[in-house]
Amino acid sequence: MEELFLTVEQCRNLQALGLDMSDAKFCWVSGYGRIFVMGNPKAPSNIKIIIPTYSLQELWSLLPKSIFDECGICYDLILTSASSISYSIISTLEEGHFYSFYKVKGENILLSAYETLCWCLEKGYIK
Repeated sequence: MEELFLTVEQCRNLQALGLDMSDAKFCWVSGYGRIFVMGNPKAPSNIKIIIPTYSLQELWSLLPKSIFDECGICYDLILTSASSISYSIISTLEEGHFYSFYKVKGENILLSAYETLCWCLEKGYIK
């Protein structure tokens, strides 16, 4: 189940980029001799909360649905394949073509969403 959530290191990186993760519905915890994800942040006394974490659905909801470049051109968030995300505009001149302002293809969609969120934070698209 842990592969459905961001890793501890990824969460720490998001916090270092300034993301407030207090709205996360899950958290990494330590207890019973291992580290695992738990849904309720109110852990029993023998469980230590390490850091909040996000699922893919939560990550997707954090991403801006549209962004504007320095010329004011609007690019929409598009899931282009099972592991690719882009901010693109669809060409009205050529059917089925789109032009990407940003594109990432990760090992899986969770990694692509994480990389896109980092990029948005670094570029100031998320405050």
